[in-house]
Amino acid sequence: MQQNRFARRADRAIRALVAWTRIQAVVSASTRTRAPRDSAPASKGAASRQSLAAVAALGLVATGLAACSSGPNRPDFTLSAEANPVVPGFQNVRFYADDDGTNFRERVFAQIQNQVAVHGRGILKGGRSDWLMISGGGEDGAYGAGVMVGLTKAGKRPDFDLVSGVSTGALMAPFVFLGPSYDDELTSIYTEVGRDQIFSIVGLRGIFGGMAAASSAPLRATMEEKLSDRTLDAIAAEHRSGRRLYVVTTDLDAQRPVVWDMGAIANSPSPDRRKLFLDVLQASASIPGIFPPVFIEAEADGTVFQEMHVDGGSSMQVLTLPTTIQSVRDPRQRLDRRKRAVYVLMNNTMRPRFEQTKTKTFSIAGRSLSTIIKRHGIQSIEIMYDIAKARGAAFYVTYVGLDFDVELGEPFDPDYMRALYDYGYQRALSGDVWRTAPPTGGALAKN
Repeated sequence: MQQNRFARRADRAIRALVAWTRIQAVVSASTRTRAPRDSAPASKGAASRQSLAAVAALGLVATGLAACSSGPNRPDFTLSAEANPVVPGFQNVRFYADDDGTNFRERVFAQIQNQVAVHGRGILKGGRSDWLMISGGGEDGAYGAGVMVGLTKAGKRPDFDLVSGVSTGALMAPFVFLGPSYDDELTSIYTEVGRDQIFSIVGLRGIFGGMAAASSAPLRATMEEKLSDRTLDAIAAEHRSGRRLYVVTTDLDAQRPVVWDMGAIANSPSPDRRKLFLDVLQASASIPGIFPPVFIEAEADGTVFQEMHVDGGSSMQVLTLPTTIQSVRDPRQRLDRRKRAVYVLMNNTMRPRFEQTKTKTFSIAGRSLSTIIKRHGIQSIEIMYDIAKARGAAFYVTYVGLDFDVELGEPFDPDYMRALYDYGYQRALSGDVWRTAPPTGGALAKN
């Protein structure tokens, strides 16, 4: 009886932590995203309400959590060390996502040079260049998996030049990047992998001074099973051909989103390439408080230290380019005449859903956080839409519609995930999966 009671409390704590983690994306994004179209700036009262919601979520965590053991004792390091650190044994495998856009822009042109070197200059005279940005969403990643496999079946899946992933999107991104031949693996992860293969509740030990409520060792074991050296070799080959695979983590010490070039890691001669590859994926999906952070060794000015990396969703729900990238016109762009398109896959619902909120602490906090996340998810989509249009690129977005009404029984409920996978699969088969504008205004009337 006592164990059942504890399990129920742990489940409630996990759900509260999921909500709390997702609000962190709001806090970070609010410093770099614009307000929605035709909307007034947020009032101090609104900001205060968001802060109160965060405090409420933290209160839930404090009273409901069971935490695991403390992490390693890290040597002290300073802000100057975090200004330009490198990962020992690897070169040019990451950059901060919140700079002025210079890093990303230069990587795009390096990618184009790579493609020309492999395929010849004629590649720039026609054809397409498609990018896919995959969001976080926990078990809702089953939607994106279903969409990708459904597009394959329908014969309408683009051959993406660039694939990026955040959180659960990071876990699916390598298989999406490798294309339809890895659809079976993608399907297996989101329809056959059970809760016990993702996390295990640790218990009450270490509740004070611990790092998380659950162990992510099962998730690591699952990743090691699914991502062999042979898979990394395939990713490395695609990287050499001029395609790119990016994953976002959050450097919690620096409070900054980090974009990792996973193809460059896979293509590295370092004997630690697979460990770093898996570390980054695990970090991107490590929801703070639920899963422990991942420590990644870095070096700056002769000082070696351990960075603390957590869920990429703590800083952005989907890889969002800096708005300043729109204003820079580079003459090199004129050489590339391919048609471009940006695809955004949101593993979440973006449309408001009416529900009378219960007068309970968990219900109020969870409903508040869900509302904030939806609004800022829409803002992320709007930013990518504006950048695409400014660059003359087509824009497509998909997200879970309100016609999906299966209830989530517990975190990573396999029945729920299979139903959501099937829903995404059928939408892709129907040809009615992509929208061409952000879900604002009249678009909200549609799924």
